[in-house]
Amino acid sequence: MLAPPDPPLVSMARILCGRLRGSRAAQWLGTAGRVLGLYAAWLASCGIGLLNLIAMREAVLDLYVALRLSKWGYGAVANWSMFLFGLVWLVGAIYLETYYREGAARGRFLRRFLRATAVQAALLAFATMLIELAHRIA
Repeated sequence: MLAPPDPPLVSMARILCGRLRGSRAAQWLGTAGRVLGLYAAWLASCGIGLLNLIAMREAVLDLYVALRLSKWGYGAVANWSMFLFGLVWLVGAIYLETYYREGAARGRFLRRFLRATAVQAALLAFATMLIELAHRIA
């Protein structure tokens, strides 16, 4: 005679304790955790990318004002810089999702995440430097 099935909490506890290692449920939880981690990192990268977008736009506008260029062109520069940096952000977000997903499949996710984050941090530092330069010129 078969034993009655375990209640859901007991089944979950056994999975978490490792008693069902190698089972379909444990494999599913491991895969789900990796996928959630991958997309959490991707969302964090997208957020850093938005900070870069804002900082680079601010740098362009500050440099425009510091160089005392035409006041009539300011609106065009403001609008086009937002459009172009937004387009770069969108392409970057799509690329990073593929880059991270393929890296996870090859076991190189952490290396790829750290590389992308370092590039984003360098861009943010460059934008901050340009903003400081514009403030010193003005």
